[in-house]
Amino acid sequence: MKNLYAGLAVIVLVSIGNATGAESEKPVVRSLAERLPSDAVSNVEIFQSNGFRIESSRNVELGAGLEPVDHRFYSVFITGDDVFKVAVEKGRPSSAGGGVGVFHRTTGAPMLSVADQSGDGRIDLLSYSVVGDDGQTIREIVDYDADGQANLRVHFDQGYAEIWHLDAWHRIENRNGERGIVVDGEFKPVANVDNRLQVE
Repeated sequence: MKNLYAGLAVIVLVSIGNATGAESEKPVVRSLAERLPSDAVSNVEIFQSNGFRIESSRNVELGAGLEPVDHRFYSVFITGDDVFKVAVEKGRPSSAGGGVGVFHRTTGAPMLSVADQSGDGRIDLLSYSVVGDDGQTIREIVDYDADGQANLRVHFDQGYAEIWHLDAWHRIENRNGERGIVVDGEFKPVANVDNRLQVE
């Protein structure tokens, strides 16, 4: 899930850095901006209204390594002094019916994401994060179907992830280059299928 929003989070961080003007963050923001493809963000419009900053843009979807992916999407960011940054997107294949993200106001770390992946008008992906005092992600919880049962927990602070399978949490392991879990002593592979980790 973190890879899914990596490119958008970088765009959010660059936008936050430019808006806040914090001198200590300028080198990081400048470095990230330099790594973005020149056409990563275009058709930018910025409005100030009643204490909010509203930015809309056309974006190139970026992979985890900030490389362009063949998709373009549109986004609107809304920020204000001392409040979360909210993003709404449309046109991304992974959220056919749109997506909404809530980001930490200074670090840009994703804190809440919902999406209509199928385009049927209902939320079918929910992800939320526990964020530390420093604004960094400690843990992310993902509910793939927004049905009330979390499917994935990623513990960034401890360096491991767990998947819900057969009514229990199982720690994801790497064995001989293959990702999987152990169930009743048997190693079962875990694969990424349509941006969802699933036990095969």
